[in-house]
Amino acid sequence: MAKVVERLKNFRAHLNMSQKGLSVNLGISQAAYARYELGQAEPSCDTFMLLAQMGLNIHWLVTGTGDMLLQTQREERGRTRDEEEYLNLYRQLDERDKGVIWGNTQSMLQAEKYNTRKNDHGSESSMVA
Repeated sequence: MAKVVERLKNFRAHLNMSQKGLSVNLGISQAAYARYELGQAEPSCDTFMLLAQMGLNIHWLVTGTGDMLLQTQREERGRTRDEEEYLNLYRQLDERDKGVIWGNTQSMLQAEKYNTRKNDHGSESSMVA
């Protein structure tokens, strides 16, 4: 049950929703939804169906295997499986760590723009296309 709880939290984070927001979409009280995330209650079949309509792969939720999102949801968003996984991991970071990732990404893109990149030894080298 603990793993299901974490996967349910990950899905909510993926949606960028609060417990209140998701509970409204599911037609249940925030308290009822909070019990799911605390492992004190299990979603009903109706709730599972609504989660699936929102794009959650119920097989993944229960077993942890496969993708979090149903394939059609990934395709509609135009993201690959790797991109979805990176996004899910990123959303679990605190704001400080997100800033570090942002800065590193900007530096990498800037280096790419000027065709230079630091090699494994820390010195810059020109990249040949």
